[in-house]
Amino acid sequence: MFTLKINKRLFASVVSAFLLFTLCFYLISDKSFSQGVKQNHDLRRVMEAENLLRVSVAFHSFEEVVEKADVIAEVEIGEVKKEVSTPMPKTFFHAKIVNAFKGGSALKKNSITVVQAGNSKNAISGALLFKKGSKKILFMKEHSEPNTYWLLGEQGHYYHVSNENDEVVKEVSTSEDLTEIEKKTQDVLLKYKINGETSTVNMPRQYFNKDDFISALKKQIEAK
Repeated sequence: MFTLKINKRLFASVVSAFLLFTLCFYLISDKSFSQGVKQNHDLRRVMEAENLLRVSVAFHSFEEVVEKADVIAEVEIGEVKKEVSTPMPKTFFHAKIVNAFKGGSALKKNSITVVQAGNSKNAISGALLFKKGSKKILFMKEHSEPNTYWLLGEQGHYYHVSNENDEVVKEVSTSEDLTEIEKKTQDVLLKYKINGETSTVNMPRQYFNKDDFISALKKQIEAK
């Protein structure tokens, strides 16, 4: 176990570096993947892994994820649809649209599939896998599979909706774009897994009044 105390201004670079190390470690330790690269038997697989790596380590501000997302919505997480381990660990979840803030007209159904980095054996950089019944505000991009979306910014932009406390919680890191409306920040010990081994890391979490957050989100969407 280890604990990191991270200055907010340095947090983006620290998380990116940690993610890069984590993902590279996983690729190197995956014997079948390494052989495929060396033998050049599956160029498409290599390219997909490289693209996923770039996406995972990319840090986006709140303004950027609002602009880049195809769909922004509050969703209720359902059952796990499937897990994959190669070229990168991912979990596909059934999810129900609760409220679409952007891109709602493009949604063909009230239910979608959400792709989260990590699986039950490898949860990347403290990114706890979604739980059935939890509600999240997610920033999503269209996936190659029908009615499926991957998460822009991944764990850097998981916003948990707590109706009980009337709060929205940025689960990993803080956004300087949103400091004016935050209720508080608090360090939380998060667990992550690499090849089945669990470790912990101390990371800040940001809390908002739900109405204030949604108002700020809508304002940013309208600005674009």
